[in-house]
Amino acid sequence: MQPPEKSSADDRYTALKMAEPSFTTDGFLALHAALLGAPHHTAGQIRGTALSWDGHHFAHAPLIAPSLEQHFAILAKTNTFQSLSRDDFFNALAHHICELHAISPFRIGNRSALALHAEQIAHASGYNAQTCKLSKNAWDEVLMLGFIHKDYRAIACLLKGAPIP
Repeated sequence: MQPPEKSSADDRYTALKMAEPSFTTDGFLALHAALLGAPHHTAGQIRGTALSWDGHHFAHAPLIAPSLEQHFAILAKTNTFQSLSRDDFFNALAHHICELHAISPFRIGNRSALALHAEQIAHASGYNAQTCKLSKNAWDEVLMLGFIHKDYRAIACLLKGAPIP
């Protein structure tokens, strides 16, 4: 039996995971564009419409760009959390990812962009984030906890490969 073929999206994800990241708003938009690829006409573009999930609304379109700028400024100011202990690093990373999720700047591909962004930050800081091992349902569950309840513990545990308390 042959292993399943990798899709071009898988290849792009792997290549981007190893690429030199840019932890800026423009870098995040470029990451999304590269991840989705040319067929998607909205790749790398901030959405201009309302977006909600299970009745909960993400950031209003006019607030997306300034919110991204604010969160990437925090990331730069903290040097991508590099001076933190392992547990504190993953707690800060979980908070950052959940805040970006609450913004959900794109019409499609937010979860994939967040997973790759988390892996890039972890790699730049000498850690390994476990996003590739997470199912869509696991991501949705922990992102919803962060989004609605501001509870980042579950995503921090998943990112560092620890059991959820």
